[in-house]
Amino acid sequence: MSKIINKTISKKIHNTMFILLKISLLGYLLINPAVYADEPLTLPVKGWLLMEAKTGSILAQSNGYSLLEPASITKIMSSYIVAQAIEKQEIALTDKVIISNYARSQEGSRMFVEKNSAVSVLDLMRGMIIHSGNDSTVALSEHVAGTEAQFVVRMNAMAVQMGLKNTHFKNSTGLPANGHLTNAYDIALLSRHLIYDHPDIYKIYAEKTFTWNKITQPNRNQLLFTDPSVDGIKTGHTSAAGYCLVSSSVRDNFRLIAVVLGGAKEKDRYDASKALLDFGYREFIRQKIYTKEEIIANISLREGTANTLAVGLPEDLELTFKKGRYQDITAQVKYNIITAPVKKGTVVGDLIFTLDAKVLLSIPVVALQSVEKTNFVFVFLSRLKQRSIAKFNDLVILKK
Repeated sequence: MSKIINKTISKKIHNTMFILLKISLLGYLLINPAVYADEPLTLPVKGWLLMEAKTGSILAQSNGYSLLEPASITKIMSSYIVAQAIEKQEIALTDKVIISNYARSQEGSRMFVEKNSAVSVLDLMRGMIIHSGNDSTVALSEHVAGTEAQFVVRMNAMAVQMGLKNTHFKNSTGLPANGHLTNAYDIALLSRHLIYDHPDIYKIYAEKTFTWNKITQPNRNQLLFTDPSVDGIKTGHTSAAGYCLVSSSVRDNFRLIAVVLGGAKEKDRYDASKALLDFGYREFIRQKIYTKEEIIANISLREGTANTLAVGLPEDLELTFKKGRYQDITAQVKYNIITAPVKKGTVVGDLIFTLDAKVLLSIPVVALQSVEKTNFVFVFLSRLKQRSIAKFNDLVILKK
């Protein structure tokens, strides 16, 4: 590894971008972003959070990291585990599930499945998601894992894998249980995974009604009936948890996820969710910054058949930021000086956007070309040249 150049320079994004030499291994989508702002919104719930879905950026929050009971919002994870089992071909949507006495005996919201009846996985999924059925949820957990307890083991393992650091499940339904806790941020992150990892299953969350055993029940998410941009996600309520709702909306290809927990009245969760979504679309904008494989910088390359390496992004990049603040955003490329050979697509650094000293987004930049190592004579000369010009390699003007 070559020595690090320490000089740091910062400019406005619309003019110039600079190189700070340090590599960090982050995923393409930001998993643990800084909050844009803690907005002075007053909402009638215990905790809330607004997330931009594509990158996972937090637009605003209040008590978004406080531990609270999720009630039936738990079923978002339950549906994720079932969707994963379908994807892995452990089960199929057409499977017929024999309803156990334990599943049939569940209290609270129910699909009204009968003991010993055979119900398809797809129908049980609709019962779990649309009716918030505790009976259908337990039946699915038993079909996937043998017992609900083993299913909950999978739920908690997935929570760890997703980085839900403050989430622990005690059951598959969300019925009150000591230690069954999460927070608004973890719920938003889980919801984001469901939306993008299992889009076919997620479509069920937009269905407004489901009829089973001659009983038609509407989806409990009333926003589906009042806001055409809303396509999910899940309600929850117990006496201890209060009234909760996770909602997701898409307007002009811009998806937001709003989480509200602990409303005192059912109306509170809808008023708070609508206010959050309206706030997000009113105050924030999503704009394309770079296209896939566009050259955003030419960085120094040692011992190659070329002296520089073109770098860019593996996918189109859109950035979410507060309206009117584009000119205040700064961006830096962080990288280590690279030594040939380099293959196209190799991660060589990170592109980091900041606003008011807070990180908005950090994503890897990759080599846009392959460069071979030069012969030993030129390697020797390259090393001499590199030592003599290294101090000038901290500035790169990017195409904007």
